[in-house]
Amino acid sequence: MPVLVTHLYRADSALPNGRTACLVHPLDQFRSFTALGSSICIRLESSTYQPQHPQSSSGRMGGCCSSEDSEQPPSARPMNIGRPEDPILRVPRPRIDEHGVPMPIEDHELTRRNIIRALSYVAGFVRSRNQHITLLTVGGVINTVYLKTRQTTHDVDFFGTNLDNEQRQLLDQAAQHAERLCSIPLGGAWLNNETQLHMARDVHKDLTQLALEQRDIVFEEPGLTVLAPPWSYAFVSKCCRLGTQYQRSYDATDAAVYLHEISRRNGDMVVSKRLVQDWCQRYRGEMLSNDVLNQVQKAYRHRYTRSGLTL
Repeated sequence: MPVLVTHLYRADSALPNGRTACLVHPLDQFRSFTALGSSICIRLESSTYQPQHPQSSSGRMGGCCSSEDSEQPPSARPMNIGRPEDPILRVPRPRIDEHGVPMPIEDHELTRRNIIRALSYVAGFVRSRNQHITLLTVGGVINTVYLKTRQTTHDVDFFGTNLDNEQRQLLDQAAQHAERLCSIPLGGAWLNNETQLHMARDVHKDLTQLALEQRDIVFEEPGLTVLAPPWSYAFVSKCCRLGTQYQRSYDATDAAVYLHEISRRNGDMVVSKRLVQDWCQRYRGEMLSNDVLNQVQKAYRHRYTRSGLTL
């Protein structure tokens, strides 16, 4: 199979598109091998090849190629290795027991007080290493700690600012330190960067700049600052979960709350459908269905007794 190798990744690190090399599936666009004692993952341009068969012009899609072209087998291309990218370290790191077996991660419902105390322990740990880290967070911690529109959430999902992997490793250690000190169970992934593992680098860069300019502080002590994300991103991220298998009972209300925050900061404006779709395309590369927008509109009217969207 002719392939083009574009990047190399350590197999114990998160890949830029959110996959981890240790969970590579044979049908994915990745293959792994062992070299020089380290497990390496190669990103392939294509994982499968299906031969083209001659068709009549009426049977082709898009009319992009002729049947004469489709009879020609693809020419083999040389294998080229591109410049490696710095992989994003996953937080929390995988944990194993004394027998080398991966330990399951449990979630626990955390109150505003629980989260602030845990983050305070993290701040102290980071400060003891003579550092100060700024995080951007998204999801339930915004509702629970900043907006106070929910009583609990189960984690603090962050996507960094301009962190390097040494700082991510420090945060992982700090999170475990907080678990040991807290009187209630936090859960093994109470502080995690799962969001960033699925985020394009250019989007992350833009969101970081916008959040630093906005500077809505969720938590701050010497050693640690936690900021809210741009509200447009918080809104579309919540909307994109509606209508999926991951939807939770509070998602539509959360989306309405974020939409109200956008409206409140812009003279109580009613947000247009076009603007919402622009945000969604910019941050997520997708569009929202009318069903999703109608769910949000219904939740907004129920909570604020007026429309938040023009549909």
